[in-house]
Amino acid sequence: MKVRRWFTAVCVLFLASSCSSTDNGAVPVVTESEVTEPDVNQQPDVNDSDVRLIMGLWDHLEQASQGGLDSWGQAVVNSQYTGFGATSEVCTHGVTNGESFRVAYDVERSSIKSEPEWMVPDFNPGSPMSGETPVGRTYSVSVRATFGGSPDVHESVEHVTVRDGEAFWFPICETD
Repeated sequence: MKVRRWFTAVCVLFLASSCSSTDNGAVPVVTESEVTEPDVNQQPDVNDSDVRLIMGLWDHLEQASQGGLDSWGQAVVNSQYTGFGATSEVCTHGVTNGESFRVAYDVERSSIKSEPEWMVPDFNPGSPMSGETPVGRTYSVSVRATFGGSPDVHESVEHVTVRDGEAFWFPICETD
């Protein structure tokens, strides 16, 4: 991100009444501040704090996988959107390398896109949220996952909802 320095005179005439003054009656002036500009590739309707939370979600899942399959499965369940309904048993079904299980995520930061009208599809059997629009700010993001050092890369578009200062996702956990 680029940082641009802005020199700002404070209190435009119509705002002067809301500014406080110093003891000698002079209006305080902000002399210099740093403003961080958004990533040039970032979508205009995506805010920086949400991007950090989304990227942190995938970092958390990758770190959890360092503890093996059970640790990752629990992290998947704990980071899913409340009420989504995925279980650790379903999300880890059929995986045989439990202790050596690892996941590396490559998240395409510039792909994060606001999707306020997105509805949860019926991809988790029995999910009580199928057809619902999650509460919060929902985004789509391109994710590449490599499991256990395998050369195979799983590419997908995932959805993440930011709510109450946390990022939650909707894991697609297939039974077979």
